[in-house]
Amino acid sequence: EQEKQAMEKEALALNKVFPENQADAAKVTEMINVKNPTEKQKQQMSDYVVGLINDVREKLGLQKLKISNQAMKFAWDVAKYDNPKEFDHDVNAINRAAKENGFKEFPGQNFYENLSMGRFTTQEGKVSMYDFEKAARNALVSMLMNDGHSGYSHLDSLLDANETNMAVSISGDLNDISAKIHIISYNQSKLVEANTYEEGTAPVFKSKETLQKEVA
Repeated sequence: EQEKQAMEKEALALNKVFPENQADAAKVTEMINVKNPTEKQKQQMSDYVVGLINDVREKLGLQKLKISNQAMKFAWDVAKYDNPKEFDHDVNAINRAAKENGFKEFPGQNFYENLSMGRFTTQEGKVSMYDFEKAARNALVSMLMNDGHSGYSHLDSLLDANETNMAVSISGDLNDISAKIHIISYNQSKLVEANTYEEGTAPVFKSKETLQKEVA
């Protein structure tokens, strides 16, 4: 319990809006098509979220999570199959995506996803990169810092010492409630064939201190 409280304290640092720098101005006008983002946008979204999580993990002495093409495809297949009318983990979508990407299935169960809902709104099926990053940051603060109501399940998952890989996707342009951020994580043992595992790389992440120096 004391350790979890210490982890929550570290997450407090995320609960501060990063200072606007030169790059943020461009993010306000960069629109993401929820159903068809560019490959660059997919990478940027995962880099941002995994970078934030790694910043906390590193302070706690945990290994950094890595992003691979394998993880990215898994995450975006979950988003593709997700039912926007399912206001919880869509275990059918998760396990369908798992099977198609060579991961073990757990019918009726979720062993891969941390989910955030209703934190961003779409306009004509699009959301700005700035609003996505703001929504993702708020979601992580909730998962890492205010997770007592969930029995610390999100915190335990995101800071699991055994996890090695992570990627992020979004879905849901039906209405404000349907907007979802899918955070998919796993390790090599979750693959049906261990030799198909892709290691990937940890994203380059700028700390809050670095960003502050870049404020225009």
